Amino acid sequence: MIKKVGKNGQMPADYKINMLPNAIIALIDPIMQEKCWSDLDKEKTEIQTRKMQPFHQFIYDAVVMSKGLPSIAAKTLYLMTNGLRTNAKKPYAAILNRMLGFNSSPFRIDETQQVIRCHMLFKLVQGDWIKRIKVNHA
Repeated sequence: MIKKVGKNGQMPADYKINMLPNAIIALIDPIMQEKCWSDLDKEKTEIQTRKMQPFHQFIYDAVVMSKGLPSIAAKTLYLMTNGLRTNAKKPYAAILNRMLGFNSSPFRIDETQQVIRCHMLFKLVQGDWIKRIKVNHA
């Protein structure tokens, strides 16, 4: 990862800001969807040539691709990491910390894939459920 250090060896002040939970979810959600589809495509290949990319590497690559510059991507990931550490006791942050390896007991690759697929299933079911709901304003 890219390190940006100030004059006295300290990180700049704007790198110490915490990303808000809604911003973290907005950043992670499309990346999780992309990771799920990527893994499903890789599962179609021969098992000997199949190489799944760990989520922490995939998220860095996805953020670099979306932001365009590695320095902006690194700053975004620093802010996200600060937000996850601040909210570490909340369930979403605890799971993401384990998925990214920030915890003392990180998820294995297969456990991370399972969480991502469950998240995708939930979103698909939720979207279908919302379409089926009929509102009666009588």
